[in-house]
Amino acid sequence: MGERGRKSKPTSLKILHGDREDRINRDEPLPGQGEVVAPAWIVELDEASTGEHETALGVWNRLAPDLARKGVLTPWDVDQFAVFCDAVVRHREATRAVDREGALVEGQKGNLVRNPGIQIARDYADLMVKVGSRFGLTPGDRADLKIERETAHGGADRLLS
Repeated sequence: MGERGRKSKPTSLKILHGDREDRINRDEPLPGQGEVVAPAWIVELDEASTGEHETALGVWNRLAPDLARKGVLTPWDVDQFAVFCDAVVRHREATRAVDREGALVEGQKGNLVRNPGIQIARDYADLMVKVGSRFGLTPGDRADLKIERETAHGGADRLLS
């Protein structure tokens, strides 16, 4: 079952909007400002790949720098974002397999059955949507995110932290 109700408002916005004190988590942990680096396991997947198609590390390299600059991807998020990158690649692999083999394949008894790759592709698409939404990777999801704007001093100031 999916999450219910509206997504929680970030603590910094609760403070700005004057929410009741008992609804503000003053002890909310905040990720450090460290460097966002791809986890070793997607680097290893990249090294083991045949180079025929984009890898999870390729998806990471395409999206992570911009997300990190905007403060959406932090050092605490790297494994979850790597799962998203891996799901993108595996979804494409499953989709290519279905394209090659067709929507119907021969089953164990010789009859035609729905290609299991269809469900695999759907499962990875669902994972992409679920994890990707946390990083604002669709227009609707971006509308729910609040990020700090670049200041005149060249960096993003932490809002009331």
